[in-house]
Amino acid sequence: MTRVGLSIAIGFGLTLAGWGTARAVAGATRAGRFLVLFHDGLVPLGTFLVLLMAGARPILAGCVAFGAFAGFAFADHVKRQVLREPIVFTDMSEVVALFRHPEFYLPFAGTWRVCLGMAGVAVTYGVLFFAEPPLFAATIPWAALVLAGAVLLILLLARFGARPWARLLRRFNPCGDPVADARRLGPFAMIGTYGIIARAERTERRASARMAGVPLKAKPPVILVQSESFFDARRLGLEPDYLPAFETARSSAVQWGRLDVPCWGANTTRTEFAVLSGLSGDQIGFDRFNPYHAFARGKLPSLARFFRSQGYRTICIHPFDLHFYDRDRIMPLLGFEEIVGQEAFAPAHHIRGYVGDADVARYCAARLTAGRQPVFIFVITMENHGPWASGTGLPAQLAHASDGDGLGEYLAHLKGADAMIAMLTSALAQRGEGMLGFYGDHMPSLPRGFSGLGFAETSTDYFLWRPGGALPARADIAAHDLPAAIIKFLSAPSARPAAQLEQGLAAG
Repeated sequence: MTRVGLSIAIGFGLTLAGWGTARAVAGATRAGRFLVLFHDGLVPLGTFLVLLMAGARPILAGCVAFGAFAGFAFADHVKRQVLREPIVFTDMSEVVALFRHPEFYLPFAGTWRVCLGMAGVAVTYGVLFFAEPPLFAATIPWAALVLAGAVLLILLLARFGARPWARLLRRFNPCGDPVADARRLGPFAMIGTYGIIARAERTERRASARMAGVPLKAKPPVILVQSESFFDARRLGLEPDYLPAFETARSSAVQWGRLDVPCWGANTTRTEFAVLSGLSGDQIGFDRFNPYHAFARGKLPSLARFFRSQGYRTICIHPFDLHFYDRDRIMPLLGFEEIVGQEAFAPAHHIRGYVGDADVARYCAARLTAGRQPVFIFVITMENHGPWASGTGLPAQLAHASDGDGLGEYLAHLKGADAMIAMLTSALAQRGEGMLGFYGDHMPSLPRGFSGLGFAETSTDYFLWRPGGALPARADIAAHDLPAAIIKFLSAPSARPAAQLEQGLAAG
């Protein structure tokens, strides 16, 4: 074999090794059908060819490809451990967020491990670039042209080839479970299949979105709180009085129960969009893994839009970077007239770097009395966002559990959410009218703490409360059922049947 042939063989072998590593993490150890295997291999094969054409150094191309796919495999493994699911196509939205807010990502993978690994890879690539003789004269303009051409080809295929490609990919019968599909199709085939089919279906699925509603006779203020990582932690075995304000509100709520949410440990936007849009995962399609990635970037019916049609002022309060998940762009499309970010809160009141729930509650209470127009306030809290530090200490009832992933600190900050409930119910009680809806977006990512307790539940908790109390009714529902429950709640005291709700106004 010639030197050139040997170099190409080594480079291609390294690429295959990286691909194999990613397939091993996904459990895709069986070859399967040729077309399925070929589809999964298009990404590593295309990557190697583009790098080879751009740099004219096959071993370097193979090393870069191996590093990319081994890094993908590492990230995929970490996500499976922390969030119980693999990397999916919508995770490309997280790339920018990784650099803007590394504190959300690097601690789970090990900050020093990631930094040292990246430094080692950069040194290796630099040494190979100067040590390996090029097969042909590859200049910087040539490399830029090749890379730009590859990107342009991908964009053209995505723009004009999505529908016919999606028809072909549906023959692979993806089941919609990314763990099972990655195992059967391969990780890159699963990502490509989901992304292409989602793009092909997106316009039709948006057009079919509906939200039923009825005209509201009374228009009390409405506060809906999406509490970060909240669930009734007394389900772990804590004392009944651990969350006193939550228990008081729940015991006099019009409706309360478990909330079936479409995520575990993170991916807040799945629950958030389900609650605001009333759309189930089946209605959204593969875009359900992060609706804000593409699906919600168009005018859609929503709970906020419904309230606007009833004369309400609609306000979204998220005490964090509004660019995160592009909420600064998405929330107006969902019908919010005003968006309040972290700039409205004093840095001195931050807790663990986040705005405390009590400060957010005070801000909400002040907005209730500002102006004569009825108001709908949607709150996305941040105080109890992970990761959590170990060593805080656990309540006596859970002394036998593991605090390795921060269970103690998580439980301590549930008190902030409980204080928020007390303040908001008090503010509404003083007015003598209004509604407080409160729910958890997802369970906290505490795999070690939960496994030590034998706790494997995935649902969070919610309630719908109004001043004056009520005979509480338990109803375990899905997140996308919450808008209909809220509208029915506001239609009281003459409760309207579900059939009438379905015949009501289409918001938007």
